[in-house]
Amino acid sequence: MGVHWRSDTPCIRLGMRHPWTRVSPERRSHLLFPLMGLCGLATVWMGWLGQPIDVGLPGSGILALEFCWWGHRCADLMATWSHPSVALSGLYGDYLYMVVYAATLGLAVVQARPHLSARWARLGEPLAWCVMLAAGLDALENLALIRLVGGAVGPEAAVAFVCASFKFAILALGLGYAAAGALGFLSS
Repeated sequence: MGVHWRSDTPCIRLGMRHPWTRVSPERRSHLLFPLMGLCGLATVWMGWLGQPIDVGLPGSGILALEFCWWGHRCADLMATWSHPSVALSGLYGDYLYMVVYAATLGLAVVQARPHLSARWARLGEPLAWCVMLAAGLDALENLALIRLVGGAVGPEAAVAFVCASFKFAILALGLGYAAAGALGFLSS
């Protein structure tokens, strides 16, 4: 496959280079696996933080709260939690997690570009920017969820739903892109 990506993507034309593209490819290669390890540890940590609120029912954890949409459904969901205040520590901890997963997935996307066809490689840098956008959507979502857990009644549930929907869609695209790049690397 080789390096076939073109430098005329919309981001390049606007002078908006992704921060990871400013780092040499050799250095990026050395950073990817440690960041992946850190992201894995952070994922385990976030799961551990969420354990006390998950009552073992399907759709009873913080993920269910992200997608409950209506305030009264969210209140019913939170009423099943044994320790609702623990949700706040998970939501605040998620702000650190955002930095880790955005850096890791953004780097993985940038590293995937040279191992894809020219058509797909052009999408790499804009997608890496979108991963940063996903972290911003996650931050806004968490703000809405913090207000919900605090008892707010208003558009918070809908805001969290919309932000979570776009966030997960972007992250799924980023993971798919990075996986395709890894397969391209392994097959070359």
